[in-house]
Amino acid sequence: MHRIRVFVHLLTIVSALAAGACGAKQTAEIPYSTLKQHIARGNVREIRMSATEVQATPTDSARQAGAPDLWLATPVPNDDLVPLLESRNITYQGIKSDESHIALILGIMTGLAVVIVIGMSYKRLNPVKSMTALTRGRQRARDKKASGKTGFDSVAGVDEAKEELEEIVKFLRNPGRLRR
Repeated sequence: MHRIRVFVHLLTIVSALAAGACGAKQTAEIPYSTLKQHIARGNVREIRMSATEVQATPTDSARQAGAPDLWLATPVPNDDLVPLLESRNITYQGIKSDESHIALILGIMTGLAVVIVIGMSYKRLNPVKSMTALTRGRQRARDKKASGKTGFDSVAGVDEAKEELEEIVKFLRNPGRLRR
């Protein structure tokens, strides 16, 4: 039980640290046309682009006016955004497609941790290794029947057989004593 508690505490700490490392930025998803309007007004300091997403960092004055830390937009195919960016002297760059996969890794680790905890709790409830979930009740019934011991005191009504068995046991323990 102590190991499970330690494991759960470590998992909680790792999850909290990973969530803090991801950095929760305030983002707003806006239409592509609105993004172009922000660029034309001079509200954008930097742009990062990929085939599926455009990330725009607002200027300090736009942030003071209530803009989020980051604007997100889906680009329109065959649109010439680059000439507009260059005419406004806005820094732009591409987005690497293999960015950090922290969320994916944390999801996999959390899933594995849940499976391990369930397995450990099942093992604790079911200590016999060869027992399966379907035969658990029958196995316990067999174990209770087999646990009783049968001795000479348990035999009733067979005194002659009991005496003969006692003589055989005495002979086997000390064969020289009973020779004729």
